[in-house]
Amino acid sequence: MTMKTRIKLISFFTAAFIVLFSTIVMFIYVFSSLRVTTKSSVQALTDQTMVTIVSTIDYMNEASVSPILDPRTYAILQKGYATDDTRYDIYQDLDIITEVIYGNTYYRNKLIYGITLVPNNSGIASFKNKGSRSPNISGLEQQAWLQALNESDKDYAIFLLEEDELYPQAEPMLCFSRLIREAGSDRELGVIRIDVLVRDIEKMIEGAKLEDNAIAILTDYMGRSITTSKEQQPASYGSYISLHSQNDEYGIQLSSYIPMTYFYKSAQKPVIFILLFALLSCVISAVLAELLSDRTMKPIRNLNTCMKEVQKGDLTVRSKVTDGGEMGEVCESFNVMVENTEQLIDRIYVEEEQKRVAEFQALQAQISPHFLLNTLNTIKWMAHLQGNKSIEATLGNLSKILSFAVRESNDKITISTELEQLRYYIEILQVRYPNRFVVNFNVDEDIQNCLTLKYLLQPFLENSVFHGLDGLDHDGVLDISITRENGCITYVLEDNGCGMTQEQINQVLRVDGYMPQRGINQIGVFNVVQRIELEYGSPYCVKIDSELGSFTRTTITIPEEYAKTTQEESV
Repeated sequence: MTMKTRIKLISFFTAAFIVLFSTIVMFIYVFSSLRVTTKSSVQALTDQTMVTIVSTIDYMNEASVSPILDPRTYAILQKGYATDDTRYDIYQDLDIITEVIYGNTYYRNKLIYGITLVPNNSGIASFKNKGSRSPNISGLEQQAWLQALNESDKDYAIFLLEEDELYPQAEPMLCFSRLIREAGSDRELGVIRIDVLVRDIEKMIEGAKLEDNAIAILTDYMGRSITTSKEQQPASYGSYISLHSQNDEYGIQLSSYIPMTYFYKSAQKPVIFILLFALLSCVISAVLAELLSDRTMKPIRNLNTCMKEVQKGDLTVRSKVTDGGEMGEVCESFNVMVENTEQLIDRIYVEEEQKRVAEFQALQAQISPHFLLNTLNTIKWMAHLQGNKSIEATLGNLSKILSFAVRESNDKITISTELEQLRYYIEILQVRYPNRFVVNFNVDEDIQNCLTLKYLLQPFLENSVFHGLDGLDHDGVLDISITRENGCITYVLEDNGCGMTQEQINQVLRVDGYMPQRGINQIGVFNVVQRIELEYGSPYCVKIDSELGSFTRTTITIPEEYAKTTQEESV
């Protein structure tokens, strides 16, 4: 694939990605805005409809207390009828109640369909609507609306009445029933029920609909549906948004359900416009990508031609690209590079000569350690000839340590090799301090081939012998244990020496800027701390615990690691 093609594709896909991202953002914004606006509008319609419904129920509530507000009806409800011969008087009294209550109620609110009054002193239920009236004295206790009133925790109840045995009605009604109590006492004087046709409530609910497929449902305090604007239920939509308006006084709630399909239809035109805009943007992006690639590739082609001439050996060629920006800088750099090529070639020859001299000097620098090693071997041989076994053994151990330092270039060695060199050094120290201390090793056998940093333990061993055990009035003991646990190798060196203060520990580890005291092996200890931190990171560290006159314990933790050859053999 040529660079021009890559530039075109990169430019096009970059623009296309921006357009696609912008399209998605715009679509989300449009849909979200439409959703928020619609929810706000429907909520306002629902709340307003609930206000209208509550106003109607408020009037029914006010009308239900009218019997005790009028002196004539209140006196009739408090009457006592002695025998059945007073039935005529009862009907006369009911006529008075009809004149007072029905007359005042019907003509103040056209939504009132009917009123039923059941005085307790007569047990005769009197019903009247705008077209007829009908008394009835049978089966009052079995009426559903009366049972709902008795089950209510208030003096009134709102109930949907679909069928009424007290008198026939042609369609469902919303009933507001109330217990009529004597003023100043709990004595029940009767029951009054005021009815409104459900279809009149449904006309109010129609105002809470945003579109034809929306559903608005009015429920009572028990969640029972009083009326609905549609035959179907919200579950038939699958996905919808619900909004609610509740009246705590009467325990009714008006719920509006809007199907998600409405939002999709409403967002259809904006989405089509956004898609057309995105398509047009992609076409413009393709044209601009072609123009951009041509303009970008022109100086590159000229520079490529010059580079081919230089490749053939012509160092007199120069780039004639005069465009500014990064490409102009590249061409200028190419011209400078060609001009300096000959000088660079001469410099390479000089540097190669200097490199050969440096390598020769490095070889000469190796003569000193080897010369020292050979000299020690000569002195060792002389001690052997003279029969001085102690000097011979000490020089032998020192030669092994020096030979290891000269020949072993790797920073990581096996634990077994580290312990071998450590034992050589211990033998040298025991010559200097005969019968002054003993060293005990406790090393897991299965970690001998694990890798460790070279000279990891020697500085701490030296400090324990020189500063911890020196001057003791009892035999010194140094315990060295190496264990493996949870993927880590733990080294513990503990002596029974004079111990250290916390300040001395901070000085050894250089905590908080402390500098070591004179005489402590500061270089070796701090070297180990730094090497562990650089090689393995902060989770692995050196920790020193001590108690004056008792002990000093050094704990070193590094990760478990094997040489590659060892891992392959184990596999």
